[in-house]
Order: sequence, then C-alpha cells, then structure tokens
Amino acid sequence: MKRKIVGAITLFCSLLCLASCCFPEHEWEEFVIKEATCTESGLKTKRCKKCSLSPDYFQQTIPALGHKEKVLPGETASCTHQGLSEGSVCERCGITLIEQQIIPMTEHTPIAVGTFLPATCEEDGLSAKIVCSECGLTLEEAHAIPATGHHFEYVSTIQPTCTSVGYAVYECEHCHATERRDEVAPLGHLPVIDEAKQQDCIHDGMTEGSHCARCGEVIVAQSVVPHDDNHSPKTIEYIAPTCTEKGYRSQVICDVCGLILEKFGFANE
Repeated sequence: MKRKIVGAITLFCSLLCLASCCFPEHEWEEFVIKEATCTESGLKTKRCKKCSLSPDYFQQTIPALGHKEKVLPGETASCTHQGLSEGSVCERCGITLIEQQIIPMTEHTPIAVGTFLPATCEEDGLSAKIVCSECGLTLEEAHAIPATGHHFEYVSTIQPTCTSVGYAVYECEHCHATERRDEVAPLGHLPVIDEAKQQDCIHDGMTEGSHCARCGEVIVAQSVVPHDDNHSPKTIEYIAPTCTEKGYRSQVICDVCGLILEKFGFANE
C-alpha cells in the first residue's frame, strides 16, 4: 500500500513538470494560507492560476494586526446609582483591553427644609426636615427635640437674717433662671431691753421696750408716759439775804425743775 502511495505522488510530480514545460509562463496570484489576527501573524504565498503551483520560496509572513481599540464611555456615579469607569475593547476580536470598574454610589447631599425650632431648657423644639439636594430623597423626617433641662451653676450665697431664710443661689447658664438651694432657717431676733424712763414734773417718761440687737427692729415699742404736776420737794435751809433779796430761814423747791414750792421767812417778819 505504501508503495502505491509513493508511486502516485511521483506520477503527480511528473505531470506537474510536464505541464510546466508545456506552459512556460505562470500566472501568479496571492494566496493566503493563514489569516493574521490581532495577536498572531498569518502566512501568505503565490500560486499559479493555471497549474496551482505554489513554490515555498513565495511564502511570506503576514504581521499580526494588533488590536483596534473601541472606547467604552464611563458613567458618572450619583447618590442613586453606581457609575462605571471608562474602558475599551477590540473591535476585531472583542477582547477587553481596559476593563470598566464599578464606581460606588456617592453620598447624599443633605439640606434642611422647613422651620427649625430650637429646644429650650423647659420646652421641646422641632427639627427641620432633611432631604438630599441632588435626588430629593427624604433622609430624616422632622421630629421633636426634647427640652435640654436647666444646667445650674453656683452664683452666690444669701445669708439668713432674723426673719428670712438664707440660701445658695444657682443660675442656669443657658436661660439664666435662678434656683434656691441649701436653705438655712432664719436666725430669729436677738432682743435687747430698752429701759423704762420715769416721768417727772417737766419731762415725759417712757415705758420699757425692746429691740433686736442684730437688725434693730423694734420688738416691743416703748410708749410715752406724759409728765405730771407731782414735784419732787427738796428743803434748802437758810437762804442769806442779798442787797436786793430777802433771806429766808428755809425754802422748799422742786428737786427736778427748781420751782420754789414754799418759803419760810425770818422770825422778825
């Protein structure tokens, strides 16, 4: 069998040689044996249109074409959808040249809308509604803001008096409201006796009273005792005469006001 194949090939070659002799000029055309691709070279040659002869010396390498880039545009990310980076593919073979990357969604851009009422120490406030300025999505509904409560700081101390309590004063650093703490009971009065004064024939008298030695307040008021005509008699013995006045053996005068109550003349009067 092998001999038959070798014989057939020899016969074919002989016929080709005979044809070449009969047709002295070939009509050559290019013939692509293997097409070039983006990454691999191809192979081409020449063959005769008449006899299909294709000598090896006509074979030539076709350079690899290289990729033909097609740009895939990117897409900007937003707060509602992801984005894509720019990429590219080859138009010929479809291979990915630059892979597109997913760009994460951006954060929302919050803005406040509506009325904002701040909370005070004693009253609740109201927050504003928060929405995204880009997509309009509501990020936070308006809600009550609890009252902050007072924040008291010590300010001063009020000392107790005889009738009023003492206490420490605290003031809220936010609203300046004040509060009493650590009360101390009133001291009470410290009485001092105001002695009575006896009335006489020319001077009014006073009843006994009292006042507070600490604050000066009158505890028991003194009353006026009107003067009377009750003189305090005092006898003065022997009054010598003068150039113009008579003398007396004695006389009775008021020891308080000096009024002469009674005179006793000399015996020869």
